Amino acid sequence: MRIFWLSLLMIQFAVGCGSKDEDESADGMDCGEGTHEEDGTCVADATTDGDDGSSDVDSDDGSADDDGSDDGADDADADAGPGTDTIEIAGTWIDIHEDTHVITDSSWSYTGYIDPILDFSNDEDWVITTALGQYYRTRWIWESDTRWYWCVTALSTDMASLEDYFTPDPDDLDNGCDDGIWAPMDRVGGADDADADADTDGGSADADSGDDDTGAADADAGSEDADADAGSEDADADAGSEDADGGGADGETELGFGVAGMLFNPFTGLPAAAGICLAAVDPTPALLGGGLDILATGMTGEAGAFEITGIETSSTLGIVIIAQDCEGADTTMYPSGTGISSYTYGALADGEIASSNIFQLTTDMVGAIDADLITAGHTDSDGAPATFSEHGGLIAFMFDAEGSPAPGATLDCAAGYCPAYYNTADMVGSFSLLDTAGELATSTGLDGVAVLPGAPITTYLPTHPTLAFDSLTTGSLPGIALFFTLSSDDVLDDDGV
Repeated sequence: MRIFWLSLLMIQFAVGCGSKDEDESADGMDCGEGTHEEDGTCVADATTDGDDGSSDVDSDDGSADDDGSDDGADDADADAGPGTDTIEIAGTWIDIHEDTHVITDSSWSYTGYIDPILDFSNDEDWVITTALGQYYRTRWIWESDTRWYWCVTALSTDMASLEDYFTPDPDDLDNGCDDGIWAPMDRVGGADDADADADTDGGSADADSGDDDTGAADADAGSEDADADAGSEDADADAGSEDADGGGADGETELGFGVAGMLFNPFTGLPAAAGICLAAVDPTPALLGGGLDILATGMTGEAGAFEITGIETSSTLGIVIIAQDCEGADTTMYPSGTGISSYTYGALADGEIASSNIFQLTTDMVGAIDADLITAGHTDSDGAPATFSEHGGLIAFMFDAEGSPAPGATLDCAAGYCPAYYNTADMVGSFSLLDTAGELATSTGLDGVAVLPGAPITTYLPTHPTLAFDSLTTGSLPGIALFFTLSSDDVLDDDGV
């Protein structure tokens, strides 16, 4: 699964201008090892079922899972042919964020994306997927026929070197996935409806409107509601409301729009803990030398899930969602902001919700950045030794037009002092601003990351030998790590234009 790069692509930077929407094209798509292009999508060349010597559960043998429970393989996968080995987590599922996942032997599909499945083992309970030039091993454990939990234990740009980077603890659902949770998956409609919901388009008929919904059973499916509004009693998509017209309990629509998603560490892909304080802010006053204008507040729930509602703003520069430890809580992170473009929320009506994930810079990561900056002799614009945590700064993720990280890119500013530092680690998930010889990199590495401590408000100019990027006007906020993305929308011609 594309645990964190996917989420980065869903963000359009807000504080500034120059960012564009991406139209993913299949032309010239680089699908990576073990996959090929088919109808504009990367699909597996062939589904392997036992190269590691494991034996998969056959879809028609009715055999039990490792934990003794019947996995329902007879009816969980409508696409698996007779006599084929079937991944035991095949079917249609709802995750903790109420997003629908459709899993077959050849792909794991969710929120409009399709990740090819290259290998799996039902005996050892893992699956290998690929996305955006990276490979992932996801392990699962069963709680019942209708609920299982997953944890990503390995990621690499080279499938041959895919190794678990920690030992998961299946007995600790709260902290057993690299100190994070094992994320739950619930079967759509429960065990009785597994057949009807296991189709590959992920849609089930909505009895209220006659339209296809996102695969979640509607209010007539025997439960109070499994639609996009977690915890509500109607079949609408308005979170927390009790009526069917998009309004509150008294029939009035809540003023302002909302933002919902997940807070997570973009360097590891791990979700944040519950209880992190959030604020939606208008940064315009701060960019002009004042303070942040707080528009609405919230707090993360399980697995970093959040929803902030009642946001009212006329800012065309966009807003920033700031995450930080709540007052009096243990220190776990550096205050972190993620820009939300005005294009994301500009057309939303009162009560509507935009989906956007946000990022956190943990204390361990900011400590590593500070240590490298001290070793490198970083100074501020006055020539005094400085660190990232002292002043804040920008953290940029640079991508090509297909959404893959862009190695070899540089980031400079049109005016002012803005040294950029780049990750030199040769393995995805690792981080160091200094290589093994203690030298700084001169361009982005495998992850396309650039770190700019104390970055001034100015126009930033990304460059690349073959990719064309738009410039971006932005700047860092004091005491905050501000995340943003830069995506190429073209390639340079022979004249560099």
